[in-house]
Amino acid sequence: EWLFFFTVPYACIFIYLVLNYFIQKDLLGYVAKYISLFLGIGLIIVGIISLPRLYTSIAFIGAGTLLLFVQFIVRAIWMGRFYIAYLVCLLPFIIINGQLTVKPVVMYDDFQNSGIRISITNIANIPVEDMIYNLFMLLMVIGLYEFFKGKEEKKALKE
Repeated sequence: EWLFFFTVPYACIFIYLVLNYFIQKDLLGYVAKYISLFLGIGLIIVGIISLPRLYTSIAFIGAGTLLLFVQFIVRAIWMGRFYIAYLVCLLPFIIINGQLTVKPVVMYDDFQNSGIRISITNIANIPVEDMIYNLFMLLMVIGLYEFFKGKEEKKALKE
């Protein structure tokens, strides 16, 4: 399970970079602010409503807050590209995480989550919160990647 937290972010950055290389146009750039606004506020509201369920509330409030922070405070210009990468990353995420939950290598306490699961016979039995946690983790990793990439580019320009 611990390897999951190293391999998945690495694989997701790889997917993000490959998509940026092959898809030159930012397909969702023009609506990224609206997606971030509605998704961020929606996630925070669901997280607040779900406060007694820790996994649900932490995943939803964390993801919603980070979305709003990155979009409106940091003013990230790459959010449209991030959303495309997130959607593409969902397929391998469902397969890998699905196998961990269906075996069951990873088990969840349904008192700490909503109990709503994405179930595909013999492939996946994933709590919906995992999809939001994946959004949170991927945004954090891509955000840090873009931040440090920007610092390197600024440093290269000074030299």
